[in-house]
Amino acid sequence: MTPADADALARAAYDVADEYQDGKLPQRSADWANVRVSLRRELERRCPGFSATEYDRALQEGFNASR
Repeated sequence: MTPADADALARAAYDVADEYQDGKLPQRSADWANVRVSLRRELERRCPGFSATEYDRALQEGFNASR
């Protein structure tokens, strides 16, 4: 993964996390495992070409960085 790829993934993950927290994404559910899968799919759609582990890590960092 190039630095540019990593930056694009990080920005997309931050945006997904931020939009989720703002209620702009419909993946709200009491079952966090299902929410996590939906958010990963959304991130994959926005920024294709990474592994599941990379998406999960990026989402975690996105949530940590997001308000």
